Amino acid sequence: MQGYHLNIAMHGLQTLAQRAYNSGETSAQERLAAFREEYPGLEARISQRAIASYLGITPQYMSRLRREAEASAAEASSAVDHARQQA
Repeated sequence: MQGYHLNIAMHGLQTLAQRAYNSGETSAQERLAAFREEYPGLEARISQRAIASYLGITPQYMSRLRREAEASAAEASSAVDHARQQA
């Protein structure tokens, strides 16, 4: 029984440490990227406000990060299309 409780405590500490690292020592963009990697598809199913709260940023900043990511994706797609046309 003691081993079970030790495992529960260790899992809780690891989760807490990971969340502290994600929210305190990385940029909001990095935290958003980590969120997307850890929870693929979840962003489309829950509110932007909930994600912003989880990441420790304002919904307005979350919106800005999403717009920037979409613009970067569009640029990358355009560059790929241009490279294909050149080839």
